[in-house]
Amino acid sequence: MYLRCAVHEFPAKWAIWLPQAEFWYNTAYHSSLGCTPYKALYGHDPNVGQLSGHPTSLNPDVNTWLATHTHHTTALKEHLAR
Repeated sequence: MYLRCAVHEFPAKWAIWLPQAEFWYNTAYHSSLGCTPYKALYGHDPNVGQLSGHPTSLNPDVNTWLATHTHHTTALKEHLAR
């Protein structure tokens, strides 16, 4: 369901969305587990680094990736909330 929600807007780019959909699924709370699948498997929450906020880099490729990542994550959350 996660991948289907993500590719709804960009169906030709499903491969780009796959890692984000997998991460979203593995870090979302599951009532049957009482925690996230990631925490059930590894015993702790994932280290997601410092991607929150508005990071910038001197490398334009990094800035492009961050902008794309932010856009995809926002779109995925909107589709999943429906």
